[in-house]
Amino acid sequence: MSAAADKMADALREVVRISDRKHDAWDAAKAALEAYEAEKAMLYSLDADPDGIRARTVHSVLGALAFGAQGNNPPPPGHWLGEIWEIGRLERQLSEGKPNG
Repeated sequence: MSAAADKMADALREVVRISDRKHDAWDAAKAALEAYEAEKAMLYSLDADPDGIRARTVHSVLGALAFGAQGNNPPPPGHWLGEIWEIGRLERQLSEGKPNG
């Protein structure tokens, strides 16, 4: 959803709020606003997974584990996959009977 669509929805929400008239246009505006809000809520739903968010996250985590186990391609400092990479590195050490560190 664009910023312009959000601004228009905000304006429409205010018009519906301050209007005390009950007629077809008011009902249509209110229904359109409810539909927009429902669509916007689904846009970011992991259940809907619009852009393969779950798959991308899983692939990223598995890659970080594998690279960590290989000791290759560590993420930049502070990156969210850094801890996952470190887990892969430590798992490799444990499997080889090496002490942590």
